[in-house]
Amino acid sequence: MIDGTRKRGLEAVFSHPGSPAVGASMDNMREATGMGAYVEFTCLYALSLRHHIPPRETVEIIQSLGADHCILTTDAFNAWVPPEPELMRLGIGQLLECGMSPEDVRRLTVHNPRKLLGLEAS
Repeated sequence: MIDGTRKRGLEAVFSHPGSPAVGASMDNMREATGMGAYVEFTCLYALSLRHHIPPRETVEIIQSLGADHCILTTDAFNAWVPPEPELMRLGIGQLLECGMSPEDVRRLTVHNPRKLLGLEAS
C-alpha cells in the first residue's frame, strides 16, 4: 500500500505501529520509512494505562528510525482524555523527559506534519 501511495505522488503514514491490531516490528517500521512513509506515534498511548509502547521505548524507536521519518499526533477521541492541546503538551513533555531533543520534537510536531500537508518543501 505504501508503494502504491508513493507512486501516485502522495505521502503515506504508517499509523499505530505498536497497537495490537498492527503489531509492527522494527523491521516493518524501517521498511515503511525506507519506502518514504512517516511512522505515527500518538500521545494517547504514551499517557494511557493501555499504552503499547512505553515512552522511553518510543523515544528509542524514533531515534532509531530518525525523527525525519516520524510524526506525533494526539489520537484524542475518547471523552476521558484531556483536550488535544493539553494531550499534545503532555506527550511532548514525556518525550523530552525521556531524552528526545527539542529539535526532534519540533520535527515530529511541526516540520513533518507540514510536509505531509504540502505546506513545506521536502
